[in-house]
Amino acid sequence: MSTVTMTSAARTRISHRKRTDDDAREEARRALQESMNLRQ
Repeated sequence: MSTVTMTSAARTRISHRKRTDDDAREEARRALQESMNLRQ
């Protein structure tokens, strides 16, 4: 019972971390695009 709960929590934490990494990557790409637009 507790093992299943721990596994579920770990899976949720991993998926959340991946989503956060994707958001950070998207944010960095957007910032780069804006800086390039300002430079033109």
